[in-house]
Amino acid sequence: MGGEPTIQVTKDGPLLVNNVPNLFISKAKDNLDIETFEADRIEAPATFALCRCGRSNTKPFCDGTHVNKNFKPKVDEEWKKSVPDKYIVFKGKKVTIHDNRGVCSHRGFCTGLAPKVWRSKYPWGEEWVNPDGDTKENVITPIKLCPSGALKFEENNQMFDSIKREPSIIVLKDGPYNIVGNIKLLDEDGKEQDFGEHYALCRCGATKNSPRCNGWHYGAPWYEIKREDGSIEKKWDGSPNKDSIKIINRVEDFEKEVKK
Repeated sequence: MGGEPTIQVTKDGPLLVNNVPNLFISKAKDNLDIETFEADRIEAPATFALCRCGRSNTKPFCDGTHVNKNFKPKVDEEWKKSVPDKYIVFKGKKVTIHDNRGVCSHRGFCTGLAPKVWRSKYPWGEEWVNPDGDTKENVITPIKLCPSGALKFEENNQMFDSIKREPSIIVLKDGPYNIVGNIKLLDEDGKEQDFGEHYALCRCGATKNSPRCNGWHYGAPWYEIKREDGSIEKKWDGSPNKDSIKIINRVEDFEKEVKK
């Protein structure tokens, strides 16, 4: 497979992928390390289209359903104002954390693995992150696992914001496309976007920050079912589940706090 790996965002349509050597279908929500995670590797051609409307019958590939569904990706400017795309620096004695809520996909490794560092009781304000709240290892681990690029850390004046990985797309179970390995992202006009070594792209169609995932698949919610022939489809459920409500409440509380 020759040429530079790229992902092109098409207008009101799929993600056009070129020269990405690895496409994985994750079997679990938590296993994101491409060296150890449990997943099926899909043989894909040099160029293929990935669904981002959430309704394709051939997921993760596009089947043109977005045309019939009149898919219009969302960029909610009010939401983006309330959750700005910028890194806030939290300086610690050993590790300095850089946290960007504006690109977060709300996977929850930070609050789940290090709740004394990322403290949910504070609505993402100045006290949201306490870099000295746990051991250095426990601070760094969720940052390395973060799929969206929302977290970086600095130690001894050296920034750690990427991991050396082979270009890969991981189709996360009931979640977004996790992109690793410095795959260049191009917008609808072909302009390169600075998304870094890893980032998360929406595949449910509900994001408010297209093409990035902003965690809104939790609020759909968007879940996986198997057909009788063994193939997979996604369905929308009309009411949020317990985890969805927690995520939505956290986001809404933060937005209210910012607007005060």
